[in-house]
Amino acid sequence: MWMVLCSTSVWKRELGAVVRNVHGDLMSAISVPITGCFSAKIIELLAIREGLQFAWEDGYNSLVVELDAKNAINDIVSGTEAFRVAGGIINNIHMLSRNFDSLSFVFAPRLCNTVAERLAKFALGSVFIDVWLEEGPPWINVFLQADANNLELS
Repeated sequence: MWMVLCSTSVWKRELGAVVRNVHGDLMSAISVPITGCFSAKIIELLAIREGLQFAWEDGYNSLVVELDAKNAINDIVSGTEAFRVAGGIINNIHMLSRNFDSLSFVFAPRLCNTVAERLAKFALGSVFIDVWLEEGPPWINVFLQADANNLELS
């Protein structure tokens, strides 16, 4: 469940991810600042790779990755980027995918992913990777509820 935001004026990119259970409750979350000049597609793929690594290290073995980037999902599933710029990242994603008993990538509208968006924005003001386990920052609850409400409507 990733949302990626970019601030090209400072060459800083932000990644945010949230792991929720089937009831929508927060299990863990991460906010990652990165620096560099990357296309939106590369940022999406980096976010997926970071999220898979985070989920694997956190001990999850079954995962549904929801994101609002259909092109990233298509590239991962089809493998068409294997020999292009994004190929190395996609290969990393495929290798990390082997660590899970069950893994799927699904499209989720941006309105259903506000928690990840807010976590990404949070990274803009940070120089460190921030991780929350079982309980997120206090401001996140309103966005968890908004995501749950938007999922019911979609």
